[in-house]
Amino acid sequence: REQHIQIHHKGLQRALKGLGSDQVNIVTRGMMRLNQTLSWLYTSANPEFVVSNFSRDLQTAMVHLTETEIDGIRRKVLKDVPMAIKGAYKGLQGHDDTEWARWFQEYSDAGGKISFFGLRDIDQQKAELQSMLKDLNPSNMRKGVVALKRVRDLVDNMNMAVENGVRLATYRQLRAAGLTKAKAASAARELTVNFNRRGEWGAYMNSFYLFYNAGLQGSVRMLKAMRNKKVRRIAFGIVSVSIAMDIMNRMIGDEDEDGKNVYDKIPHWVKERNLVIMLPKWLFGDDGKEGLQGRYLKIPLPYGYNVFHGFGQNISSLVFGDLKPEEAMANLATTAMNSFNPIGGTATFLSQISPTISDPFVEIYTNTDGLGRKIMPVDYPGSVPTPDSQKYWSTVNPLARDAAKHLNAFLGEGNEARAGTIDISPETMEYSWNFFFGGPGSFLQRMQTTVQTLMAGERPDPTKVPFVRRVYGEKNRYVDRNLYYDIENAVRLTQKEFKHFKANGDKAAIAKLKVDRRAEFEMIGTIHSTRNALRQLRRSAKHYKLKGRTQQLKSTEKKMDTLMTRARKRYYSLERKYR
Repeated sequence: REQHIQIHHKGLQRALKGLGSDQVNIVTRGMMRLNQTLSWLYTSANPEFVVSNFSRDLQTAMVHLTETEIDGIRRKVLKDVPMAIKGAYKGLQGHDDTEWARWFQEYSDAGGKISFFGLRDIDQQKAELQSMLKDLNPSNMRKGVVALKRVRDLVDNMNMAVENGVRLATYRQLRAAGLTKAKAASAARELTVNFNRRGEWGAYMNSFYLFYNAGLQGSVRMLKAMRNKKVRRIAFGIVSVSIAMDIMNRMIGDEDEDGKNVYDKIPHWVKERNLVIMLPKWLFGDDGKEGLQGRYLKIPLPYGYNVFHGFGQNISSLVFGDLKPEEAMANLATTAMNSFNPIGGTATFLSQISPTISDPFVEIYTNTDGLGRKIMPVDYPGSVPTPDSQKYWSTVNPLARDAAKHLNAFLGEGNEARAGTIDISPETMEYSWNFFFGGPGSFLQRMQTTVQTLMAGERPDPTKVPFVRRVYGEKNRYVDRNLYYDIENAVRLTQKEFKHFKANGDKAAIAKLKVDRRAEFEMIGTIHSTRNALRQLRRSAKHYKLKGRTQQLKSTEKKMDTLMTRARKRYYSLERKYR
């Protein structure tokens, strides 16, 4: 029988009317579709997303469950999570042959099930139905599409099972405690981030900034939880544990060749997002003495609560003298911005304000990715320009490297020394691939590189191996080189300031500079000689690279590393002396 529902709430009326994609202009509609696709590629379709999402969801849930007055609920939920994930996976496939699969069905029917993408508009639902009808009796050409969809559904269901697993375990315990289906489902939905909740402008903002709504909902949920006394105690506990972990990691990390603790060489963006656990050298036998002592495990931390972790970490770094007060404040502000800013935290202001659709163009233009890392190497000041096709790190995908080389020589113009008409860095290719093809694209690319490296009888870089890279990290030579260039830039800036003050006859400013930058002043001669030596070695390295003389190239790069290590060692020694 036909039923009519009259809605008087003006906001709900506008929201329901706005479900149709015909309510927005064609540009906004296109951006919505693009960001929905990117959201799916980065989350539900990404096999590796399981690791970080499970870690963050479980930790957030354990914190938020303290808001309930049910005794022992956290312990019970934690015990039920593995079976709940398994039951959710079976339930998503349409099975109800187990107890947990039946629980999932009840939880889903009660409105507890979470989807990464919320409500889809009418056009999207029509397109999905048409696609399903075609799949019922596929042609030979479409059978390949059907096979790919099965792989897609496998990864999708795996991620959705993890996303709903902790909530399902919570739902079951709340039902056992006597809550109604509706109340238990509502509590389970609000346990972490409710992706399906959004305001009137949520869809529009999501069309400009990827994960805007998820970031906003997560921040609001955390701030609500912080009103609870028990949650605040946990937050203070996180700070204390973070300080203790920082001290322990410094003890395990030990000093590197240049006198700096290897723990302090782990990038800030790694520390702000993960609980880092340094691994002692003796775990790796003799190999641990060969410059790879900077190995560590990392456990993804929940967004929002990682700010308390960062607070404790920066307190410890201040005490040990690794950071100055202004540096610690800047780190904490960056962590808070990255956690609570709904448009996402990036390294540059330009990419911060630019819509997601323009991010790759902005970041390629500035040669800086979202984490502040250089996308491709840059020419050293004063050197002969190198074609972009020859600018890449040693970890670049070989396929991208070869493709860039052939494109540069496509019209017979370019070679290893001269840029052709189509001159693109393989790092730019790899960055673009990872951006536009998201999790599946980067997963396949890393799998291909790992397999290729193993077949060549070489050790793959663990930080590039799928799944392993999510929980494991290690220091590499580029970290040390970047630290050297930071020192070189600081010394050259000090030298430039000195010349400026001297030209203006500002004796007071010169005296202050000599006190504030004593280490930099004493490093001027060292940096000058090191720069000259490195310039000669770079020329040799470029020659060996063009000639394909691998052993000589490796030997030259080792000499460069030795020079940089010597300079860093002296600088860190002066820093400790004048601290």
